[in-house]
Amino acid sequence: MFAVVKIAGFQEKVEEGMKLKVPSLDQEPGSSVTFKDVLLTAKTEDDVSVGTPVLSGASVEAEVLAHGKGDKIRVYKMRRRKR
Repeated sequence: MFAVVKIAGFQEKVEEGMKLKVPSLDQEPGSSVTFKDVLLTAKTEDDVSVGTPVLSGASVEAEVLAHGKGDKIRVYKMRRRKR
């Protein structure tokens, strides 16, 4: 069973019990957050529900584990020498 949910402008495929890294949310670690923009749910290969654009009455609940930042990326643009 899985669902496709719209989180912070991105479509994410989520399943029960999985961990997902998303852009920062305005929630404290340990709190739960509910995503109501469910685009698709699939219980089996034959039982698939697709929304137009979202499914009414469907939601996904998740728990915020921690906040963090990724590695710093340094961008350097090489410019050709000038006289």
